[in-house]
Amino acid sequence: MSTVGLIKHYNNDYLLHPERTDFIGANGVGKSILADILQLMFIYDKEHIKFGTEDVKETRYIHTLPYLTACAYCFLNIAIQKDTFLTIGIQIHSQERKRIIPFVIARTAELHHNLSALALNKDELLLSKDFIVNGMIPEIQELASLLNDQRNLKLTYFKNKDAVQEYYNFLSSKEILPINLSRENNLKAFAKVIQSFSKAKTLKLSGKEASKNLKEFLFEETEEDIKADFDKEKIALEKVLKDYQRLNDDIHVLKDKQKRLTTLRQQDENYLSLLRDYHIAAISNCRLELATQKGLEEAGRQQLRKHSEDLERLQNTIGKIPRVEATMNLQADKAEKNYNQIHRYKQLTEQLETLTDEVTELKMVILPKIDESWKPFTETVDIAIRTIPQIKEDVKLSEPYLKKYKTLAAIETARKKQSEELFRLKKQFDSEKKKKEKLLRLLSNNNEDSLLGWYVKNFPKLDEGKMQAIFTLCNASHQQA
Repeated sequence: MSTVGLIKHYNNDYLLHPERTDFIGANGVGKSILADILQLMFIYDKEHIKFGTEDVKETRYIHTLPYLTACAYCFLNIAIQKDTFLTIGIQIHSQERKRIIPFVIARTAELHHNLSALALNKDELLLSKDFIVNGMIPEIQELASLLNDQRNLKLTYFKNKDAVQEYYNFLSSKEILPINLSRENNLKAFAKVIQSFSKAKTLKLSGKEASKNLKEFLFEETEEDIKADFDKEKIALEKVLKDYQRLNDDIHVLKDKQKRLTTLRQQDENYLSLLRDYHIAAISNCRLELATQKGLEEAGRQQLRKHSEDLERLQNTIGKIPRVEATMNLQADKAEKNYNQIHRYKQLTEQLETLTDEVTELKMVILPKIDESWKPFTETVDIAIRTIPQIKEDVKLSEPYLKKYKTLAAIETARKKQSEELFRLKKQFDSEKKKKEKLLRLLSNNNEDSLLGWYVKNFPKLDEGKMQAIFTLCNASHQQA
């Protein structure tokens, strides 16, 4: 057992004998503190902790145990087997409101492992000096980090009441303690036993009162308390009897209900059996339907595969379309050019046939002989704007003149004569025109001076037929004029 920063013990390590260890000394040197430490090591609840200070004038409190330091430590290196140990301990804080913090130091923080995986060997044992760093006693979190970094040891501490229950279960499961202190009765009894170590002087276990003293120490009860407990238990027993009678009545009711429930259960079993048969039939139908659907699914899969293959083939074809389209466009352009050329060739062929016919027809035309004197006065004429009939008509028209007038000079001489004849005829026609215009004026005037008037005046008794003849004659003269 080691103490670190504890009043009257300071930093010490005590080797306890497996059978018996005596601590002797004058009053006030700290003998009972060692026994009290065992209380603190295992009894977490302050209500069950009682220090052995009956013969000491000053009252001892937990927060007064650290000496000139913020916290103190007490721990036990417990021999599990030969040369293997498990370390448990507590941190005591100098602040009154802070609770005791139990802890376990092992090779691993997984405390559910076997003791062989948790235990330390004798070379790894911790002493009080190992809890002091640079002359200071560290807080438990810092101490845990130091032990992990420097010694690869895991310090697991339990800060609250629920965590301490885990601590008690660990001590019991690893057989560090013979009982499980997580149970309230076990904790209370164990506290009494440990407190007896520091109260041995006051127990007075000799003489006639030894039994009474031991009973009062362990149970701390008087005869009045016992009688009060008896009366309390008697009332509780009477209540139990009443509850028994009530429960007995309830049993009869429950038996009747049980019979009914048995009937209901049988009916329920029958119902479940019928329901099971129904569901089995439904499942059979579902299986048949499933088989049918699987067949449809397989057919659908095959069709899907076929469609997928068709889709892939079409996609490949679509990928070729631009190249094919370009080729087709080239072929279409080439075909269009060939078509245009064939169409043009056809037109030219038809034109050639037409021209051949025209040439043949023209070759058949007998052209008149033209005198050499015409050549200086002729020029090329585009016969494409003339038709064969026009050309033949022109030839026919010109042929008699070319035969009659061999040269241009002969034509010009004939033209000159014709012009002179035309001028003479014109003068003659102008003279006749004047005469006839005068006659027309005479005929057109319907008075006594006119020709018609003269006839009317000189031949008043002309019949209607003769008058009509005279009128026709005058009108004819007018039209001729």
